[in-house]
Amino acid sequence: MFNLKSEMTQIDELTLRKIINPNYFNVEGIIGYVNDNEIITFDVFVNFLTEKGKQSINFSYLNEFKPINKAGFIRRVPIYFNDVTLKNDGTYGTVTDIFYGYAKYINKKQGVLDEEDDWYGQAIEWYKNIDFEPLYKMLERVYYDFEIPFEKMTGYIMSQCGDTKNFEVFAKWFQYIGLLNTVEESNVFPKNILTALNNELVATQQKPYIYFAEDYRVVTTKKGNKRMILLGEFPFDENGDPILKWIGVWCENIGEIKRRRPTVDLNTVPDFVANQFNSSIEGSIVIELKNDSRVFLANETTVDDDLFDDEKTILWIEEYTGPKCMKFDYSNIISKREQMGISQKDAAEAMDINLRTYQRIEIGDGKPDALNLIKIMNYYGLESYSDFVEKEAIEDPNLEKFLSGKSPSYYIDVISQ
Repeated sequence: MFNLKSEMTQIDELTLRKIINPNYFNVEGIIGYVNDNEIITFDVFVNFLTEKGKQSINFSYLNEFKPINKAGFIRRVPIYFNDVTLKNDGTYGTVTDIFYGYAKYINKKQGVLDEEDDWYGQAIEWYKNIDFEPLYKMLERVYYDFEIPFEKMTGYIMSQCGDTKNFEVFAKWFQYIGLLNTVEESNVFPKNILTALNNELVATQQKPYIYFAEDYRVVTTKKGNKRMILLGEFPFDENGDPILKWIGVWCENIGEIKRRRPTVDLNTVPDFVANQFNSSIEGSIVIELKNDSRVFLANETTVDDDLFDDEKTILWIEEYTGPKCMKFDYSNIISKREQMGISQKDAAEAMDINLRTYQRIEIGDGKPDALNLIKIMNYYGLESYSDFVEKEAIEDPNLEKFLSGKSPSYYIDVISQ
């Protein structure tokens, strides 16, 4: 019987017997192997499978397993064997999910993977050349320092975003519990992890995160009102309302902003998941638009995890312009004509528009009437009026302009002067 002491806790043979599921592994064989070897290799997983284990166990997330000393292996037994020790219906997820999410996250950061890739079909391939050591260290802290069961951890991640494989949410939660003075059941699983983390960052005089929309769409209601719907993961307060100071949308002259809660079949998730979904990070944001509204969103290529680097600059793009604020942009017409390699005269004749009228439109000295606008759109293959609307862009070093509380128009006017 071995009795090795790690830095923070003691895991002995009795604990191993509790952790390793005898339905899938020859527990006596594993204990004997660990007693006889100072360096543990991948053999410990594959050589001691039972017949049921050979049919059921998927060790894809351990394919990059590197030989480890006895003490290190024993310390990580709760991680290695977590996937086959849970005794629930799988709803809570497993540590395997976190490994999936971590590998996907790293590959995306390195530009190896995009959203269209068949991630699960190529999971083993994506695991190659991934250094999982930082993730192991994080999971060890969760298990030993914070004494949080893994199934509760993955269940909480699912309660926040509906996906136990979301490593970004796990990382935010891990950062949050590291900031707490004491880790207790009452505070370790906050209703909205993004809100709770930002509150702790502010309390410790650190900069809070700003959360940007992953996508958006503008819709028109039956009554003709326009709304912008932002999609992504956002901080919400206790009532489920968006906390705008931490959300990367820059607006002026808008109506109500509210949350549209996600549609979830609460009968398919555990009770604590269902109870938290109303204030979790999941849910789109709906912005009521007016005739003089302007909405700027950050260009996706400027947003990453290093947001507050000294040299970081966000580029705000005007994604919605109310009709009262619209300025006619003639440059698109010119570029389309030049792409076709034709003269103003040829274009005007092809559309049956007076040449002088067409020339004035191109130089911005006149605006086309409805009929001529339709002719131009048809001739150049333009699909929307938005192709003719001038869109402003604002460079914002370190989000200083956004955080100033001033409107986008204020900085546009400054730029134009």
